[in-house]
Amino acid sequence: MSVLTIVASTDNIPGRSWKYVKFVCVNRTCGLNFLKDYFAKVVDFTGGNSESYKKATDKIVNEAFQEMIHIAEEAGADALVGVRMSVQPVSSKGVGMLMIVVYGTAVRLNPEIPPGADQATAG
Repeated sequence: MSVLTIVASTDNIPGRSWKYVKFVCVNRTCGLNFLKDYFAKVVDFTGGNSESYKKATDKIVNEAFQEMIHIAEEAGADALVGVRMSVQPVSSKGVGMLMIVVYGTAVRLNPEIPPGADQATAG
């Protein structure tokens, strides 16, 4: 298993070339409990931020990113490029839920070639 060194939202890494390993996509859906929903509605009515929703969202986003990184490392990648995230509210019978989707391309970085080095003799 390799260790991921770069997670980038861009489709390239300046000065580096890479080889495709695999596409990685992770989704998480979490229900938010009744009290969080109730207090979020109060905050929505009065204005401001809902700290309980923020904490719940941060937690599932972090879990999804960690799983994506783990999958990429298990596949032998040492970087993820083109990383994207989507957060969507999902409602089922009046119950508030969030769906988080994170995805990107797992890649293996080619060895760096120092500036001015001859590619035929480097590496």
